[in-house]
Amino acid sequence: MIARTSCRETLRLAGGQYMRAAFLIVSLVVAPVASADVWFLGVGNDGYYTDVTGVYNAYSRLPNLHETPIHSRLLSNHGGSTILSDIGWLGTNARPGDLAIFYYSGHGGTTYDYNYDEVAAWPRNSSDETIGRSYSWVTDDQVADAIGGVNQAVPVVVIFDSCYAGGMVGGREDLNSLGNVFVMMSSREDQVSYGGSTYSRFTEQLINGVGYGMPADASRDGAVTFTEWFDYARGHVYGQTPQYFDAGTFGSLPLVPVPEPGMALLLAAGGCALLRRRRAVHGRR
Repeated sequence: MIARTSCRETLRLAGGQYMRAAFLIVSLVVAPVASADVWFLGVGNDGYYTDVTGVYNAYSRLPNLHETPIHSRLLSNHGGSTILSDIGWLGTNARPGDLAIFYYSGHGGTTYDYNYDEVAAWPRNSSDETIGRSYSWVTDDQVADAIGGVNQAVPVVVIFDSCYAGGMVGGREDLNSLGNVFVMMSSREDQVSYGGSTYSRFTEQLINGVGYGMPADASRDGAVTFTEWFDYARGHVYGQTPQYFDAGTFGSLPLVPVPEPGMALLLAAGGCALLRRRRAVHGRR
């Protein structure tokens, strides 16, 4: 027997969802204006620390950063559980108006999907993806849980240059479950990612994109957005297929902090888009 829901009950349930979305919008818009700082966390494992310093140096030279304070932790050879603690530094410090960046370069792997969050989701396979070091890995679910500790009014740019990186989104408990993330991944979840002579292939193009003349600035407006940075890197890398995800704002996130209330409105739009996406997914199950 198929259970039926009355029109009134349907409207009540839908109304509850939109009330929660409205509360998110209002809470973000009226959030106190904060100083616009950047919090940059980079982890480079097993010989890939050069990638971390390369991306950080290129980013920190962006001309439109001006006097924006950049707080950084550039780390090497941190195992999985330590990486989760490192991410906690972003959650402790980043406040509305700031921009948080987590960049990882190192080995990636796959493991059994113990909580079955990959089932009936987006992925090409049913595995959880991992980052870390030998015998000390963390899954995409655990990374998402740690990133979820960052204030939801803070946009978080997450970059993975690792094998099978594309699988860091797609599961129901992965980063795509968050409304304030913008994720770049160096390859599909069924592909390896390649190193290089100085920098890894994907990382090298990220560096080039915001280097001299900022060639990633496709609109030539003097600023680079999330999508422009990713599109440049994807268009110039070879042998692998980079992937990206954003929370519904279509990659319009600038790579420099946008003080409140402008960022609040951007993230509120992302939150509403994520709500619509979740309702659409429920409708297909």
